[in-house]
Amino acid sequence: MLTASEAAAAVGGRLVGVDGDTPVGRVVTDSRQVLPGAVFAAIKGERADGHDFAAGARAAGAAFVIAERDLGEVPHLRVDAVVPALGRLARAHLDRLRETGGLTVIGVTGSVGKTTTKDLLARLAAAHGPTVAAAGSFNNDIGLPLTVLGATEETRYLVLEYGANHVGEIAHLTAIAPPDVALELAVQPAHLGEFGSIEAIARTKAELLAALPEGGTAVLNADDPRVIGMPLPAGRGVRRLTFSGTGPADVRATRVETDRLGRVALDLEGPDGQTAHLVSGLIGRHHQGNLLAAVTAGVALGWPLQDSARALGGVTPDSPHRMALFVLDSGGLLLDDSYNANPTSMGAALATLAGLGHSTGRRTLAVIGDMLELGPAAFEAHREAGLRAARLGIDEILAVGEFSAAVQEGARIGGLADIHLMQARDAEAARAALAAGDLSRTITLVKGSNGTGLWRVAAALEAAGHAAGPDEELTRPGDRPTDQPTGR
Repeated sequence: MLTASEAAAAVGGRLVGVDGDTPVGRVVTDSRQVLPGAVFAAIKGERADGHDFAAGARAAGAAFVIAERDLGEVPHLRVDAVVPALGRLARAHLDRLRETGGLTVIGVTGSVGKTTTKDLLARLAAAHGPTVAAAGSFNNDIGLPLTVLGATEETRYLVLEYGANHVGEIAHLTAIAPPDVALELAVQPAHLGEFGSIEAIARTKAELLAALPEGGTAVLNADDPRVIGMPLPAGRGVRRLTFSGTGPADVRATRVETDRLGRVALDLEGPDGQTAHLVSGLIGRHHQGNLLAAVTAGVALGWPLQDSARALGGVTPDSPHRMALFVLDSGGLLLDDSYNANPTSMGAALATLAGLGHSTGRRTLAVIGDMLELGPAAFEAHREAGLRAARLGIDEILAVGEFSAAVQEGARIGGLADIHLMQARDAEAARAALAAGDLSRTITLVKGSNGTGLWRVAAALEAAGHAAGPDEELTRPGDRPTDQPTGR
């Protein structure tokens, strides 16, 4: 554990009213989370300035506050900027932990599937030693340092998620926490408006590999040509392990199946003749890549394939709003994938909805919100989402947000009649529209970028229901009206 004087040296700051021998306890950015001995980082955000809560944090037991301005009698570590200081403090903390040996940092990036794969890895790692993993999508210049600072001398595995909205962001995060094992999931047109091109996205994701140390391991998706073509750092003896659901790889799925509720099962084949059968509780065939990535990382760390398959047996999402199935009190079903969206994940969610509608005999309603940060490609991407939904046989669409007209245009091209198309200006209007309808015979997908707020719509629906159990009977024979098509 670092002392306050060591923290000050690491971040280039100045202690004011703080004993230099004071230990740096848990670091938090929310004063409501302060416990005795914690350190409160006073971040100035868009809606609130943490400095305004410094006195309250001290009263709650904070040892000191990391601050950008003088706090009077409140003990603090004065820095030029709190967020960069948080990153430097995390790096110093990680270096101290690595001095003792035995800590392995596992890093995950990709355009889709990062958080789910991170959660899978955390579950696997926990079976082999004390593990700290990012909460939810703590994958930026605040969340990642906070996760690192949560590790202790007892931590054996630190599982981190590296997100990016622009070139160089992952390089910045790896300067805080370079990985020992780096997983590359996929390169897809997420945040395309920020990056400018898919090639820029690929270069940014490859920044994770560039940070691998001597003897590190790169775990690569052999089914994505942009991933498999990423360069490894020269002269460091970096090992390369691949995974695939379609072809040759170090770890591959020889068979992929989904049950009537879309839950994924894999037959696995790995190095040295290892085989395993993995039956997960994850809904949607697209999860095969996340499962393969996790078990391949396990192979990199010496964990037998069969052990990993057992550890992931029946696994469901640990983070909210990611392909979670709920039974509503009305009798309807909700497929909540509302945390975020891009064209790839939208397509996967729609395909999963269509499959569930067919297997449960229910009508299907897709609540399609805006996919943000797509730049000039936005209109066409939303039109394609509507077209895909119609061609998959989705019965109704509620299009929400700025690009709702594009979604509807695509759906009409796909053959969906206007009577089955609805429109809402925002999440609140969408919530009202759903509340006014009858969802008792319907399975409803809620999907959109986080900034649209559609996750609040899903949360409101979930409040009147419960998570679907693994053996719960969800089929309602005769629910689907005979005059509704099941495909187009």
